[in-house]
Amino acid sequence: MGVIALGIIGIGMALIWIGIRSSRRGGTTDKNNRPDHEASPGSAASGIAGSGTSAGYADTREPENTGRRNDVAGQNDGQPPQAVSAAMKDLKDDTESGALFDALAALAEGRPGAIDELLQQFEEHRAAEDGSADRNNRQPDNDQANKTVLAYAYGCLAMACQTRGDLESAEEYYREALALNEELDDKESMAANYSNLGVVFQTRGAFDDAEFMHRNALALHEKLGFKEAMAGNFDNLGTVFEARGDLDAAAEMYLKALALHDKLGNQEYMARQLGKLGTLHMKQRDLDPAEEFYRKALALYEELDREDGIASHLGNLGSVSFLRGDLDEAEDLYRRSLALDEMLGRQRGMANQYGNLAKVFDARDDLDGAEKMHRKALALNEKLGDKENMANHSHNLAEVFGARGDLDSAEKMFRKALALNEELGDKEEMATQYAKLAEIFETRGALDDATDMHLKSLALHEELGDKGNMAANYGNLGVLFRARGDLDNAEDMHFKALALYREIGGKKDMAATYSNLGNVFGTREDLDKAEKMFRKALALHEELDEKNGVAVLHCNLGVVFQARGDIVAACRSWSKSRDMFAEIGAGGMVEKISDLMKNSGCPQD
Repeated sequence: MGVIALGIIGIGMALIWIGIRSSRRGGTTDKNNRPDHEASPGSAASGIAGSGTSAGYADTREPENTGRRNDVAGQNDGQPPQAVSAAMKDLKDDTESGALFDALAALAEGRPGAIDELLQQFEEHRAAEDGSADRNNRQPDNDQANKTVLAYAYGCLAMACQTRGDLESAEEYYREALALNEELDDKESMAANYSNLGVVFQTRGAFDDAEFMHRNALALHEKLGFKEAMAGNFDNLGTVFEARGDLDAAAEMYLKALALHDKLGNQEYMARQLGKLGTLHMKQRDLDPAEEFYRKALALYEELDREDGIASHLGNLGSVSFLRGDLDEAEDLYRRSLALDEMLGRQRGMANQYGNLAKVFDARDDLDGAEKMHRKALALNEKLGDKENMANHSHNLAEVFGARGDLDSAEKMFRKALALNEELGDKEEMATQYAKLAEIFETRGALDDATDMHLKSLALHEELGDKGNMAANYGNLGVLFRARGDLDNAEDMHFKALALYREIGGKKDMAATYSNLGNVFGTREDLDKAEKMFRKALALHEELDEKNGVAVLHCNLGVVFQARGDIVAACRSWSKSRDMFAEIGAGGMVEKISDLMKNSGCPQD
């Protein structure tokens, strides 16, 4: 957002121009603990995902040992469905199929290496049936028992591929399983595979397709009267809506899941849904209902004697307190959560709470304490191989070093974060790191390097279609071009920023951009255009009741009047600026404006 920056330039004589820096990434960026994924209530048809993204400061992980399994095609507790077991028994003596069914049995029993064995045996079985390994030309066996087992095998293979991140193959195998389920009119397994396909599409970010699949699964489960599975479908739909940013629709789905679990007496799953609802309100900074949902979840976990769930929601309540500005209470809750995580050996939870404590220390301007906590969080995430949070804490350490003025260390950590985000393919975070590196180079006076970093950040934001940060990049480039004396490019960048801010309705940033355009025209000594831009900026700051901006603009208008030789008008504007700065407690600026008025011959009060 708009960040005030001061500068002195010359128009004939040494005059003060106060520029307003447009930078949505400016200032300290809190990248603590990008939310962990919260496990969702499981069902025979729920798939492995449905994990909702939590609020920025929340530790919404649920107990690790109760997370949703990737149940495939009606699979239950690691055992094949009854129909599959019967079919396997009928075919167990088939010499061509026996090895495949042995591999399926190994998977069901959880034997080591069972997935690899299944993949190998399944490919050999298909090749024997088809005379080749060409997937597109094979025909399913017409024997019903064989179809039942093959559908199950396809589902297991899809699960294996999905676990390994091979979503293309996972989709193919789930669709093969679904086609066989439809031939057999096996509605339960059809619902399972619709749900699993929904999870695949969720993971890809194809949310329309994910919603379609989850709604198909829900419709079948409603027909079958499977309430627990329906709750899982509502949860998955909530996750899709949450990922789209439609938080109201997400809340509706989570509430439906909660109601079903309440009827079924599933207290643990009720606690999970309550936690998700708390997180939705946290995202909207609606803290009172967030606290209410988190406390209800905490009470259920305490009733269940689930210390892992208690730890998570103590951390969430700490984040509510943090956002309310009660740092002492936040620290206490974070430390209670940390103590439980340490007792349970939950390293992810420990890392999360170290990051949250770093936030508290940072808010107190205790940079040493913040650094200590970030380093502990970073060490644990490195041990866990969690590159996403390694990048986050590297970024946060860079912010600490930058606040101390240690630009070399800050650059090193921003580059570390950038390299990790490049590995992760996280273009949004890469754009952030490029912008931060630009700030470092600009502070050093390396304007060419700063420009190059901002251009890289801009290119990524353009690729992402992020108009707000594109506008910020244009604004920052405009400031750099003016500093380099390239006023034509500076004007072009600021007008591009202005057009985008108008489109997205960013009045505060529009005001900053008008002010920067006024500075460009002032540098050219085009005083009429400079005054026009400053007055547009002033009107917006007055509308927004931004007193600091109003003070800045009265000062700049005074400079315009002085350059025209109208010292009376200049002194009147500076007097308004001085009084406004005094009202907001900006003593340094009061002194600067007072000196300017004295040196310019303004009447002394």
